[in-house]
Amino acid sequence: MKFIFTNIFALLFCTQILGQVSDVKMQEILDNYKKEFDKGTTIIGCGHYMDSFTYFAKQTENAGLDAALSLSGKTLGDIGYQIYQKRLSKGELITSHSLLPTLQNMLDKLARELNNPDLKFTMSVLKTNQPNAFATIGGYVYVTEGLLDFVDTYDELAFIIGHEIAHIHYGHSRRKITKMAITADLLNMTGLEGFTNIALNTNGVLSAPFDQIDEYESDKLGFEIALKAGYDRHRFADFFRKLAKNENKTLLNKLSSTHPFASDRENCINDYIKNQG
Repeated sequence: MKFIFTNIFALLFCTQILGQVSDVKMQEILDNYKKEFDKGTTIIGCGHYMDSFTYFAKQTENAGLDAALSLSGKTLGDIGYQIYQKRLSKGELITSHSLLPTLQNMLDKLARELNNPDLKFTMSVLKTNQPNAFATIGGYVYVTEGLLDFVDTYDELAFIIGHEIAHIHYGHSRRKITKMAITADLLNMTGLEGFTNIALNTNGVLSAPFDQIDEYESDKLGFEIALKAGYDRHRFADFFRKLAKNENKTLLNKLSSTHPFASDRENCINDYIKNQG
């Protein structure tokens, strides 16, 4: 029954996307749906029961967004650089942080496991006590001072950074910008400066609970590349274990959050560890 509802949900969402993007072919969406099925069953097996209703619909959304707007690698890099410069000019970055060379080396080591030479990554440290990390298009990865104080091991940190570069690898940030740009275009706000302003406001504000699927996908790939890079898999879930102590697992919070519950993400990491033998 759950699978039937999932298919219906996806097809309804497909109809919505097709109404907005006329040149998206149904067959392309169905092909993408089939391609993502195996990956989806992995997430559904370890996450929240609601995830099965959103995973396949999310793939339909992705297909529509990819067809709606194409940004060149140069444009993505230019936008990412402008975001970096804006943060730098506002004094938000600690360019002389003692751990920055170590973090950049870790980032480079993890990035090599992607086997995607077209992606180049730059690490920055943000001046804030809030534990956080995020990535922007163009290969820019940001971690906060608060996060560096919050983690206990380099293994834990490597998984978090691996998760962030997975977002870039999968194009999650690019699709968020596309969603905002579709609306902004109606107001004649696009162009490089417009895209940059859009990109500055995409972190954690769109499409709950659909973007929770992006987090699961990046957790999975982050796990894989951190493991290949030689980090201890048994430390990868530590971040979620600490966050889970204070979370309120209500359905309302599930539906309104852009991130899955930390305990569900911890369960998935533990499943990945078991599957590694």
